[in-house]
Amino acid sequence: MFCSNCGQKSDGNFCSACGKRCSVNIQYQPPQTSYLQRTPVMDDNFPGTNFLTVTGILFIIFGIFGTLFSSCFVFTYDFFGELYNNVGRDLWQLTWIFEVARALFGIFIGIMGIKFARKLDKAAMLKILVAIYAAITMGIFVFDIVIGITNVWGVVFLPFALIVPILYFVGAQKNDSYNRNNQ
Repeated sequence: MFCSNCGQKSDGNFCSACGKRCSVNIQYQPPQTSYLQRTPVMDDNFPGTNFLTVTGILFIIFGIFGTLFSSCFVFTYDFFGELYNNVGRDLWQLTWIFEVARALFGIFIGIMGIKFARKLDKAAMLKILVAIYAAITMGIFVFDIVIGITNVWGVVFLPFALIVPILYFVGAQKNDSYNRNNQ
């Protein structure tokens, strides 16, 4: 006979595991749904996982280089300032401080993308973060045009600066759509 309380097999009238009285001829039946059946399995097969992981790694790499590169330019007005006669020292430093902040935010976004690539419920948050990053990138670009720092190379570089955020957004969108369709 089995204990109706804990399901352990018992030979006497009382359960040797929990001490409750055992009923005669009661068969233990396991619960119909298990925890694993109610919780989605987190695997690598979500549609946006690879996008988020690869672009997350790229954000981190570009963010590290961008931080180092931009940090060097904050204090180089005396050397490069001659190329931009109409830009004062304060505006020169400000634009590179913006670039450092953007690069650090890119590192943060990269870490979040890797960390949450397999967590469907975080996809909407990742889309918002990368949209903010893209807006910051465009804002810096416009600021640089207004103060006269951006030249032809800046215009050529902008589409490349937005490729990784666009691919990151695609990955987050794929996971978000998958999450909404499978709830």
